[in-house]
Amino acid sequence: MDQDKPILENLVSIYEKPPSNSTPTPSKKGEGRKEEVIYRPPHLNPVFYGDNSAPQKKISRERRRAMKRLLEDPDIMEEEDLPTEIYYGAAHTTAKYLEKMREREKYEEENFTRLPQTKRDKLIQKQLERGEVPFGRIRKDYIKKVLESSDDEEELAFIKMTVR
Repeated sequence: MDQDKPILENLVSIYEKPPSNSTPTPSKKGEGRKEEVIYRPPHLNPVFYGDNSAPQKKISRERRRAMKRLLEDPDIMEEEDLPTEIYYGAAHTTAKYLEKMREREKYEEENFTRLPQTKRDKLIQKQLERGEVPFGRIRKDYIKKVLESSDDEEELAFIKMTVR
């Protein structure tokens, strides 16, 4: 035989089925031992979520996003003439928290170290970034007031168009 050519009998046919079960092989003690079979997980088919409330949630999220954009515009805020909300008690606690965070930052810079941040600190920081009052359990919800003040359907349709 020619040394350069492969022996075709040694190649595995792609059309042959692999053994469906393991075959026993004799071991040293004469017992039948099964060959290890490679585990093949079952094929998982996708499952579709058939909830009808998803479009409604999407619309409400779009509406809230549009209202947030509108509230950031100072001209529109003046036109809406919304009252300024004042929270008594929460501002003092927020100031204390901010002072504590400044002290912590100063300590970290002086000692070249990082202090571990708790879940509660992370939550409070996120709430402050979003404009919520973390300690008074009251959330500034200007968006809800703007939505209540604009009962005109055409205005809501315009807001919906500007979001996309």
